[in-house]
Amino acid sequence: MRAILFTVFVVAVAPAPVRAKEAVACPAGKLNAVLSCLGKHAGGPARVISPREAPSAIRVVRAGSAQGHWIYVVVGSGEQWTVVDELFYEQQHGKRESSFELVKVSEQPVGDTKVLRVDYRTDSDTNAGDEETTEKREETALCAPARREGCLRISTKCEIKREGDEAETDAYSAKLAINAAGEVSLAFESRGSGKRCKPPAAPIKLW
Repeated sequence: MRAILFTVFVVAVAPAPVRAKEAVACPAGKLNAVLSCLGKHAGGPARVISPREAPSAIRVVRAGSAQGHWIYVVVGSGEQWTVVDELFYEQQHGKRESSFELVKVSEQPVGDTKVLRVDYRTDSDTNAGDEETTEKREETALCAPARREGCLRISTKCEIKREGDEAETDAYSAKLAINAAGEVSLAFESRGSGKRCKPPAAPIKLW
């Protein structure tokens, strides 16, 4: 068992509206219009899955059909909502089955910036001939739409098991902390080779 500690220093810049490069090209607008656009893109209805007690400036959305669902992050207020990131794609058929579980949506002030935080779990199972691989992750998405494109996504826990002729397990867990100065720290404990579960490489900048 080995522990790795590193600190991320956040550099302040002038705020400017940005959107995710990878996010689906839905125009900003009223929330219902954005949900309709996401539904057309994903091939099925879009609905908000974040709880009512979540911060008012963020919505986590699941959109899709029986073929699969996309998980999006939408931020804004009033008549101006914007898709800022795609977090995950889940499907329950084929050689790869995957699922998404929303854990918590919260808001944290970092200096003069409000950071929106989404904690979630993902689970995937891939079958390739005689080899089966299961992957479980606990992830945190840090979103600051006025300061960065998309959300900074960090896996705080990873476990990948491969069964077959070359069975192995690779895993790590990490404690994530953000202080008032905008410094993000991650303390890792890992086991295995580190080839499949790779901790984020330093330095990481929130913006």
